Amino acid sequence: MPPLAPTPNFDERLKSLQKTIQTAPDNADAWRALGSFFCENERFAEAVESYKQVIRITPSDIEPYLEVGLALSKQGKHPEAIGAYEDAVRIDNTSARAHYLRGLGYYSLDHVPESVRAYKRALLLQPDFFEASYALGHAYMKQERFQDAVESFAKALSINPKLAEASFSIGVAFTKLKRDAEAIGAFRHAIRLDPTLAAAYNSLGLCYLRAGNFHDALEAFLTVNDLNPAFAEAYYNAGLAYAELGDHEKALAAFLTATEKKTDFAQAYANAGVMYGKLGNCEKEIDSYQKALELNADNPKTMYNLAKAFQDRGTITQSIELYKKIIAVTPTATEALYELGVCYCSIGDYASARTQYQFLLPLNRTLADSLATALGDNR
Repeated sequence: MPPLAPTPNFDERLKSLQKTIQTAPDNADAWRALGSFFCENERFAEAVESYKQVIRITPSDIEPYLEVGLALSKQGKHPEAIGAYEDAVRIDNTSARAHYLRGLGYYSLDHVPESVRAYKRALLLQPDFFEASYALGHAYMKQERFQDAVESFAKALSINPKLAEASFSIGVAFTKLKRDAEAIGAFRHAIRLDPTLAAAYNSLGLCYLRAGNFHDALEAFLTVNDLNPAFAEAYYNAGLAYAELGDHEKALAAFLTATEKKTDFAQAYANAGVMYGKLGNCEKEIDSYQKALELNADNPKTMYNLAKAFQDRGTITQSIELYKKIIAVTPTATEALYELGVCYCSIGDYASARTQYQFLLPLNRTLADSLATALGDNR
């Protein structure tokens, strides 16, 4: 067998297609081939113009309208793409693909009710259209119609039993319904269909974590680390599992790795601070909380942890300012009220401590009594 001829380079192929069109400017197939060539090379604006020539030559054929829409959508021109799909529907209202693509266009613009109607129309015309069932499930997820989403994803999976993403999506919908046992089954099935589906392992791990099954959760998260080393959230989740298992050093390492993979991961910095505190490294504990607050200045839990770290270090003035910030946002933050009162006691400002006691008394009698003990005779 002779060797295969080399694939023509871009310029040679383009010249060949253009030459064919120059010879026969009304050759729809030649224009269609040129449009396809431009799409393959991500020159979508030129593809649109080529497909428009196909429409000029064969105006009753809906396929070039759909190709125009797809090329426009690749450019982010979703309203124009929808217009092309609408033109196709006007020519042939029985085209399931045209309605499906119209649904994708509406979904891209976050016009979810319109996308639902389009997907339903596609499925009415072609009940075994698994892509439309799958897309409808995602539209239902956007509408928080989670049970409907489960049913749509399940239908897509019944049509295409190898569609791991559909089983994964069923699991996600079940988690939204607080039905983790069924979610676990769906995630496991997705993994059986595609053992490389990192998101399924991560979601499975989260279900185990919520159930208190920390060893299995950790195994799932570590699998994600192997499959997708850039998945920052999986390192963070592994840190949560290690922390629950009492391995603070490994938890810290996991949280720090998460911050390396995703430098703006505020909660990972915050949890690294917690682990530094557990390990007795007060300086790095404070540094981590401060970094977390640089990224998310309004997180009251991190502010509270930083205030406590300053308090434990004897830096009372900074603690007081942080507790005040928390209380300004949430006047009923009882732990912040209590600790602020304790700080005032520690610097001898008993009048301010008594004010915190009065605020605390109707909110949490136990903490109020503890503050009263700290006040002692100064109550």
